[in-house]
Formats: sequence, structure tokens, C-alpha cells
Amino acid sequence: MIRPSFLLQLSDTFLAVLCLILAHYLRYGRLSSETLIFEGGIFKLTAYVVVVVTISYLFNLYEFQQFNQLWKVAAKVVLAMVVSLLALSALFYIIPGLGFWRGVLLISLILFALSQMLIRWMICKFSRASCFANRVLIVGAGHLAQKIAGIVPVDQNMYSYTRFVACTDKEPVVDPDLIVGHINNID
Repeated sequence: MIRPSFLLQLSDTFLAVLCLILAHYLRYGRLSSETLIFEGGIFKLTAYVVVVVTISYLFNLYEFQQFNQLWKVAAKVVLAMVVSLLALSALFYIIPGLGFWRGVLLISLILFALSQMLIRWMICKFSRASCFANRVLIVGAGHLAQKIAGIVPVDQNMYSYTRFVACTDKEPVVDPDLIVGHINNID
């Protein structure tokens, strides 16, 4: 199974490349393949993507549990982009051949920050849909079932739930409203 944070990093990588190309287009009004591909463009692009995605990772922008507080995510995105600007400026000063064209770096970082905030807002909004809910069925209704229910992570999805199936006729320890039936009745 592919972890969701890996998919988010992959989408951020794609967005970083797209934002860089869009920034180049916005700055110069055209896309010249010679400048983007040749003249060290692949190395520039790789350096840009590695720095931006690594700094985003260091600022915990791939932790889904934090997406519920969007203002904190927005603050982290802005801070990550400022640190990315400083890190890329230092890298371009040390290795002048990797430097971007005039004004492209700032535009691309602004576009990337906006796209990161948009993606995280969409994840926060749509991950609460019932098709993404966690559904856990625990066989048993005793003390161990109650302990297992405590282990199940609590998320903010109102459709997520944990239910129980009773195995014996003893009095259940868990909430009786959460018991969906008896094990003998399961087909």
C-alpha cells in the first residue's frame, strides 16, 4: 500500500515543476525549451524541487493529522517558502550556474505556496466524506474489545466509527448502542 504522505510528496513535486514552468511563462510571456531543458535546466529544476520538497517535509507539511487547523498549515507553508527562498538564494550564490532567471524564483515560490495551501484545504474538506471514513468492526464486546477500541485512532471524520459484534450472551462492557449484532446472526 502506498502511504498517503508519499502521494502528497509526489503531488508537491509535480506542483513544484508546474509552478516553476508557469512562473517562467508569467515572467517572460513565453516558454523557451532551450532555456528550460538545455543550459543546465534539468539541474536547476532538480535543485529547486529537492530543496522545496525537503523543506516542506521538515516543516511537517505532510502530516495529515495537522490539516484540521488550516491556519497553522498556512503559517507553516509561508514559513517553509521563506526558508526555501533563503536556502535557494544561498545555493544559487554558492553555485551561480544553478541560479534561476530574474524574478522566476519568487514567483514560483508564491505559486507553489498557494498550490500547497489549496491542496491541503481540498484534502481537509474532502477527506471527511463517507467514502474515506475508517470503519472498524471488533468481534467481541468485553474488556479486550474496549481496549482495542481505545487503540483505534480517533480522527475528525464524522462518518468514522467503531462497532462491535457480541460473541457471548454476557452483559457487554462496551456501549450497547455500538453493538451491531450477535456473532451467531452473521451469515
